[in-house]
Amino acid sequence: VPGSHTITPALFSQQRNLKHMLRLARLGAHALARAPFRPQRLCVTSCWSCDWKAAEPLPKHSFFCPSCNVLQPPCPDRTYFDLFESPAQFNVDVAALERRYRKLQSALHPDRFSLKSDREKALSLGHSSEVNKAFVTLKSPLQRALYLLELLGAPVCEDESLPQDQDVLMEMMELNTRVMDCETKEEAEAVEKDIQQQVDAVTAELSTALDASNKDAAHDAAVRLRYMTKALSKATRNKAILAKT
Repeated sequence: VPGSHTITPALFSQQRNLKHMLRLARLGAHALARAPFRPQRLCVTSCWSCDWKAAEPLPKHSFFCPSCNVLQPPCPDRTYFDLFESPAQFNVDVAALERRYRKLQSALHPDRFSLKSDREKALSLGHSSEVNKAFVTLKSPLQRALYLLELLGAPVCEDESLPQDQDVLMEMMELNTRVMDCETKEEAEAVEKDIQQQVDAVTAELSTALDASNKDAAHDAAVRLRYMTKALSKATRNKAILAKT
């Protein structure tokens, strides 16, 4: 229709191919800027506050000097998994994460260090902030997967939000259209349930790929999961809006 803004599949494909080329360029620059994950760098071997020296570095999940109990700087290579004493894998015990989170925040919260030295106050703030970020990341399947891919040296760029496979891309477009076309709460609930099932299926694919260290398959599944998660959020919001009408 003259003057309309309808995007045909062919035009959409051309636009997407151009965007994909730009994303590849950004991904290459992004990958070069990031050093691969290197485990086993030294952690704390001596206390900054007393004369204690260790025969071996403290474990990565340790925070206090075993001699004077003063808070220590973080280990340079400590990962979020190290913080929570969890294996660096996709499938985690969320209940165990929550228990560890409460324990860490109880020990590291800045309020506990209000009467301590300025250095301990700063260290407490840094540790506590990192624990919060780690918990938010590891409890979310999508964020956990993205973090694992980053550790594996295969990060997903921020703007890499669409699948590369054309068939999968069209499925995602149709899914988004279904969300927007819902006119009743019941229709929205059905679409939300369908998307949740697809999210669960892609999450299972992602888990299998990460367990097999298949970075390419995991990368593609993570991009799909990110898109589906956004679609699920839209469907949930749409259902809430329609419930009020």
